[in-house]
Amino acid sequence: MKIKNIIALGLITISVTLSNPAADATAMPTTIHEKIQTTPVSSGVVHERIERFTLGGWYNINVLRIDLNDQYTSLGSLYHRDGLSSRTTVRGLVEQRNAVAGINGDFYNANPIPSSLGVLVDNGRVLSSPNNLPTFFTTRDNTAYIDYFNKNMTITNYNTGNVLNIDTVNKLHAEFITITLLNSDWGTKSIGARFRNDLHEVLVVDGMVMERRTGGDAFDIPVSDNSYVLSSKSSNLLLFNPGDKVQTDINISPDMESIRFAIGSGSIVLRDGQVTNTDLNISGNQPRTGLGISRDQKEVIMVTVDGRDTYFKGTTQETLGNLMMELGAYNGVNLDGGGSTAMAIKPINQAVAEFVNKPTEQRNVVNGIGVFSTAPKGDIERMVLAVNSEYVFSGSTTNLKIQGYDKNNNLYTIDPATAQWSVSNGIGKVDGSTFKGVSPGNGEINVTYYGVNATASIRVLNPPVEIRTDLESISLSPGGTRTIGSIIGVDEIGREGKLEMSQVSFRTIGDVGTVKDGVFLASSRPASGALIVSSGNASKAIPVSVGIVQTPITSFEEKMDIGFSGYPADVKGSVQVTDESFDGEKAIEIIYDFSQGTNTRAAYLDFKSTSKGLLLQGSPQKLGLTVLGDSSGVWLRGTVIDSRGNSYIIDFTKSMDFNDWRYLEAQLPGNISYPISLQRIYVAEVNAEKFPTGRIVIDDLKSFSTLPVDMSSVPTSTRVQDPLHLPAESSGVKVSIYSEPKISGNTLLAKVVSSHRLKGLTESLSASSIGVQVGNMTSEFKSAISHTSTINGGSTYGKAQAEGVYVINLQAHADGIRAANGNQWVQLVSDLQNRSEPNIIISVSRPVFGPNGFNDKMEADLFHELMVEQMENGKNIFVVQSDGENSYTLKDGVRYLTLTGASISTPDDFSNYSYAEFIVNGNNITYQVKTPYNFK
Repeated sequence: MKIKNIIALGLITISVTLSNPAADATAMPTTIHEKIQTTPVSSGVVHERIERFTLGGWYNINVLRIDLNDQYTSLGSLYHRDGLSSRTTVRGLVEQRNAVAGINGDFYNANPIPSSLGVLVDNGRVLSSPNNLPTFFTTRDNTAYIDYFNKNMTITNYNTGNVLNIDTVNKLHAEFITITLLNSDWGTKSIGARFRNDLHEVLVVDGMVMERRTGGDAFDIPVSDNSYVLSSKSSNLLLFNPGDKVQTDINISPDMESIRFAIGSGSIVLRDGQVTNTDLNISGNQPRTGLGISRDQKEVIMVTVDGRDTYFKGTTQETLGNLMMELGAYNGVNLDGGGSTAMAIKPINQAVAEFVNKPTEQRNVVNGIGVFSTAPKGDIERMVLAVNSEYVFSGSTTNLKIQGYDKNNNLYTIDPATAQWSVSNGIGKVDGSTFKGVSPGNGEINVTYYGVNATASIRVLNPPVEIRTDLESISLSPGGTRTIGSIIGVDEIGREGKLEMSQVSFRTIGDVGTVKDGVFLASSRPASGALIVSSGNASKAIPVSVGIVQTPITSFEEKMDIGFSGYPADVKGSVQVTDESFDGEKAIEIIYDFSQGTNTRAAYLDFKSTSKGLLLQGSPQKLGLTVLGDSSGVWLRGTVIDSRGNSYIIDFTKSMDFNDWRYLEAQLPGNISYPISLQRIYVAEVNAEKFPTGRIVIDDLKSFSTLPVDMSSVPTSTRVQDPLHLPAESSGVKVSIYSEPKISGNTLLAKVVSSHRLKGLTESLSASSIGVQVGNMTSEFKSAISHTSTINGGSTYGKAQAEGVYVINLQAHADGIRAANGNQWVQLVSDLQNRSEPNIIISVSRPVFGPNGFNDKMEADLFHELMVEQMENGKNIFVVQSDGENSYTLKDGVRYLTLTGASISTPDDFSNYSYAEFIVNGNNITYQVKTPYNFK
């Protein structure tokens, strides 16, 4: 099955593709969603960026398509302007050689001086000799080939009659056992005694030996023809003496006279339309660079696949071949990959080259493949207009970028001030390259320049009803400052737009400070209060605390429940009380032995007073302690656990480089939920080549908290109010999404909450036609509830339908929906495309966004993007998820409902228990997040 939905957005094509996985193990995983952005680079050259989401994860693929039929376009060598013995990045090579685009090239030996494995030919000149690996090349008539080169290279000494083989040209063997010829393409200097004192070198100028050195200074390499340096530790070079007349014969097939450009590669991965792997095989998923040729040999396809990234894992060599075939290649090779994989473009008239892929590092490479254009500059023929922000408020501005192109796709410089601008529907105006919103509505920005037009869509939002800021709270010392940062307005359906400082006002509650030029200046004395940020009827209250409260945690004078553990298990050590203290009479020493094992090793001081560790009072922002170091260079770290059970690692120091008493602090994360517990303090060694043993002493543990802020008298921040969040009507199709409230332990709460109270809940839930049962449930609870359609929340993809509504249940892991079961995506996209119901309710087993949201942020954004697409098609979209709070949020018109979990151990937990209830009447729908119990 294959379903495609393509939407053209200027230069961007968005494609949703669902296809059954091929039987071929080398094929790319099934595509779930794909975005392709196509941009002309020059005459005959096009760049494609493909962002592909598959059952195997994300792929970031960049493609350069080079039309060899184009009269202005050719391929050529990229190498450092100082010679083959020097290196720089692909971006640097593109700039140095004035190419319009380029990718990294051949594999290379890293030592003693990086040099390519294979051949490099530029305009028929052999820069570097071939090896026995495949070569990509183009001929003088701009036809591309892949083949193996042969070589026969000799030097004849006419004075002695000796004939020696020349093993390589402009490349070195790690042990210098081969005879290599170094000419001016190598650089200005030979090797000399830089690496070996027994290295022989022979200087030849105009076919005559001028000098021979062993272990001497490097020669200046002459630039004249028939001049070079022979270099090797082979005693055969001792057969050459000053005054000898010599002749070199460099014979390489195919004939160099017919070749414009050639470069070595690692392996043929695609031959005559069939995936293969002929030579070098770098196994596993890696960043890859490929070079393909169309069947008619007139289109060259350069490909990079990013990897070693949070989202992009790379691909195998075999799958690279399959991908190249998919992109239109009939034959193809793989080039150097890994940290070398890079693609850069620099259209004519662009000042600097830019990477278009995501290199793992900006590695210096030995060579690359350049795309060159001689296309003449012409008059402007087309323009592209881009808007920096999709949404703006009245009075807000956003930057516009306009780019012109001539008929050969050369960049054409445009002065925005001389262009003619217009905005439809009176929603705004343009001044220079800046759009300013005037009144709410949708419209088009149109620009005309010498008869050429371009347009872009923009939306001016209704006045904000909610304000969001970078700062959720302000904690400063007296007289301290804090930049306010971005201020975001939110309209009535959750669309965001930036507010400028001129559009907002500030006032304070309490003598906490003032705001000037976007910077908050704290008062000179300790105080607490709030900063109110307002724009129209929208406002946000930001708690402000000026001054810090220091609270002692322990000086280890009293007996504590502590213990030792090691990671891995074979790490030896101990923790115990010692009288070698900084403050008082006692402290704790950690003795550790990291002499065994490799990689990360740790020795833990475990606090055991509670199951989570040592409970800390208040809301600390940082922890401090005094430690007697041992100059071992180990890390000193800690682990804290917050009220939600999330674990965080904190750092006191990343190098114990002292052997006296030092005071250290560790900052706590800003998104932590209080109260928190200190689970452990520990030393760690992360360097696999270090094996320290030692002893440190810890004393005087303390916490630092801000002054408490009383927000009871502070105005509540305004927020988006959803018109569909209403009390339930009596009639209509009812849908409930719920978990079972499970009371842990034999507690008074468990006795107070009788089955009678749960009976009221089950009766209310049974009134729903459709029920989604989230999490594990007892058979007793499930049997007490009856629905027309029941979706098991533990199923990988559950769905149910009633008049006016379609309900879907998705499983998600920490890494997202795909990680739980990627086929859910296939079904979800299909259902979203094909269902006609006006209301879609999706239950997800974990939050999509936020601290506990998907680790795969790209998947979370894609999920939201598809939901917005459905909303813009006229549907009401609801996403119901479980987390630690009861809330609803409108985000770009999509409703995200959050329910608390089912685990209950306190009256507050029980009072916070919630479920979602929807009432559907045809196209109309309302909902509530219901909390049926109140023990507060």
